[in-house]
Amino acid sequence: MTTMNLRLSCFFALSLLAFGFNRHSANAQENENWVPDSIKSTVTELLKKYEFYHNSLSSDSDPDKEISFIRLFANPKILVLSDFAGDSAISKISIQDYSASIIENFPKGVTVRLLFSSLMIGKPHFDRNDRYILKARITQSKTGISSGKVLTSTRTVLFRIAFTWTGDKATDFEIYGIDEAPVQQNVFGIEAGPGLSVLTNSDIAGDDRFGLMYRPGYQASFQYSHYFNAHWGLSAGIRYGRIGSVLTLDSIDPYQGFNPGFSDVVFSNRLWQISIPMLLSWQYRFNNRWGAYADAGPMVSVRLFETQQVSGFSESRGKILDNIISDPGWISEMNRFSVNICLDAGLLLRINPTIQMGAGIGINHGLTSLDHGIHYNYEVARYLGQFNPLWGSDKATIARSAALKLRLTFTLKNESER
Repeated sequence: MTTMNLRLSCFFALSLLAFGFNRHSANAQENENWVPDSIKSTVTELLKKYEFYHNSLSSDSDPDKEISFIRLFANPKILVLSDFAGDSAISKISIQDYSASIIENFPKGVTVRLLFSSLMIGKPHFDRNDRYILKARITQSKTGISSGKVLTSTRTVLFRIAFTWTGDKATDFEIYGIDEAPVQQNVFGIEAGPGLSVLTNSDIAGDDRFGLMYRPGYQASFQYSHYFNAHWGLSAGIRYGRIGSVLTLDSIDPYQGFNPGFSDVVFSNRLWQISIPMLLSWQYRFNNRWGAYADAGPMVSVRLFETQQVSGFSESRGKILDNIISDPGWISEMNRFSVNICLDAGLLLRINPTIQMGAGIGINHGLTSLDHGIHYNYEVARYLGQFNPLWGSDKATIARSAALKLRLTFTLKNESER
């Protein structure tokens, strides 16, 4: 073995020993014999001081109490939850600014109560040196008078509490921060609204004789959403709607001496379908009343039934004739299956903690296919007055639609441990 190899071997061996030692030390610190009751009682006493400070607050509050209150926290610059106005968004400010803002916003006093029967304390985790951090979850209710209005709020908050483990006991408990507790939500929603849609493919795009127009339709849906936290979740549901398209053709070309004599041909079709979306959902609250939402993901659709109307200008009769295709019924006999990517986004107005109303837009883009097994031969149908590239072509047909939606949701909150 060369000198270089020997050095490398020693280096890796020492590194492995050091890793094992550190891992053993960390595990030893994580596996201390904690006494939950003693920790819970100490945490309870600490949180009672937090509650007592607010109960005593007034315009002539004792500065010493404010200083004592700040000392409950590990650092006066630590950020904590702030929601002084009942209709304001939750923000984070330093505990120093928090204390000053309470006096400024609630000169007649404010009461913060903690429901200690709801107190749940997580397992302490080693941070560094001899310090450990635990999370205490508790329900907080606040009442205050600001600008002549009585403001109240109730929410579950998460205190991060640091303490030092010295010898055989925990000491020096301090609040390390306050956050809004994570909340899982189950949301049931219904939507409805008008829309526009169009169907197209490469045959149409490559032929100047054709023109496309969007056709009015509508969509209605029921959706269930499960949010894993305040912002992200998954949704699924069922949608019913009508889409369609209007295709215009300058004239039908003659074929082997046969000329149908039609110009300005209009193919107008409508189809009704059932869709099942699987979506990634996002939501955000600007304040206690207004919020935003967005859903995106794949959606599969199956047609229930479909109709087509075909009209054209008859050169021999000098007028527009309807139903110029002799047998349009073959369309409804075909099977249609669609795969789409859908995106919904909009704004929500909170009526109460359970009900929200909103408005937004939904966009779908995807492929739709027809079973060609019973269709007339493409070349024959093309010149017998039944030419429509949406149905006769082997090229992929693209379906696009957009809808304005009104949304009504019902929320059931299930709070969970972090």
